[in-house]
Amino acid sequence: MKHAKILSLLLSFALLLSLVTLPAAAGDKGAFPDVEGHWSEESVGRWAGYGVLNGDENGTFSPDKSMTRAEFATMLVNLMGYTEKAQNTFQDVAADAWYADAILKLAAAGVMKGDGVNANPDTPISREEAAVLLCRAMGIEPGGDAGLEFVDRGAVSPWAQGAVAALSERGMISGVGENTFAPGLDITRAAVAKMVDNMVAAYVVDDAAELTGEINGVVIVAANADVVLKDAALSENLIVAPKAGEAAVTLAGKTVTEGKILVDSASSSLTVEKTAAAGDIMVSAPKAQVAVEGKADSVAVSGRADGASLTVAETASVDSVSTEAAGTKMEVAGEVKAVAVAESAAGADITVAKDAKVDSVALEAEGAKLAVAGAVKNVEVAPPASGTTLTVEKGA
Repeated sequence: MKHAKILSLLLSFALLLSLVTLPAAAGDKGAFPDVEGHWSEESVGRWAGYGVLNGDENGTFSPDKSMTRAEFATMLVNLMGYTEKAQNTFQDVAADAWYADAILKLAAAGVMKGDGVNANPDTPISREEAAVLLCRAMGIEPGGDAGLEFVDRGAVSPWAQGAVAALSERGMISGVGENTFAPGLDITRAAVAKMVDNMVAAYVVDDAAELTGEINGVVIVAANADVVLKDAALSENLIVAPKAGEAAVTLAGKTVTEGKILVDSASSSLTVEKTAAAGDIMVSAPKAQVAVEGKADSVAVSGRADGASLTVAETASVDSVSTEAAGTKMEVAGEVKAVAVAESAAGADITVAKDAKVDSVALEAEGAKLAVAGAVKNVEVAPPASGTTLTVEKGA
């Protein structure tokens, strides 16, 4: 009787283990048995290894099956790690639905908008819809209609033309044969894996990672890590994803970024060292920190980044810096053409240091502090900026 009881417990434990799906290692091509030998095997293996793509309860992936909008939303949340959820205004998304969390997170991020009433979670996502959502998630600006070279370009919906063109121009999407894109066709799970694979050149999950050389594709920092890009040349966006936690990202050496840098992780930091050059830096996470010692085209702090801080060192040169976030702390010691503090940036604390050279400061925020010790050609305090404290040192 005792042996029978032990055997029963062992069988129950074995059954429990059979229901648990263990994550595959990144790049594990054998993650799913039904993908072996499939044209998408490498792409599926890569993203299954990172936990971005999942199979079903049977341990299969079903690469040729259509992906639903709910599954696509889940994939993007796994990829980026969105944390903020929007209020549920979708009539077809029940609060206890398995996909509700993912869809509401995409809605908060401005990635998934639905049709104005419904999110259509159980509907297969089309190829053109997938292109639009991926462009939004990775901050890729829509391209012009001239970039649409598919023979069926006339079938691409007007709202999707820019996204399809942008991805086509970059070689991030391909057609289904004979130069056709088939925009309204349901996208398969394999095609989603391949599209993400084409877009993301580096997915950084390891601490003390160092990237160098030419990187042709989006770079996503996806873990709480110290990441250095040294003597690197980035052709596309660098994203400090929401799932990155307090990641510290440094552009070192002669690193140059052609795309945007999106700082989307709360309390993360970005440093552009004095020999590096960045394009547009966009900050949208609370308490994020940006320090520019070299060159940058612009730094823009969105209204979602309350408590963010920005330092423009004396060795730095930036065309423009702006903030819409409450409680922004900004110190300018280098050369900046324009500083703009929006009305929404209540309580911002702006310091223009002694050796700084600034063409103009436009201040609209209430309760802001502006201390000027350096050379500023023009300071404009708009009427909405009540309660603003302006301090100008002698000789400034």
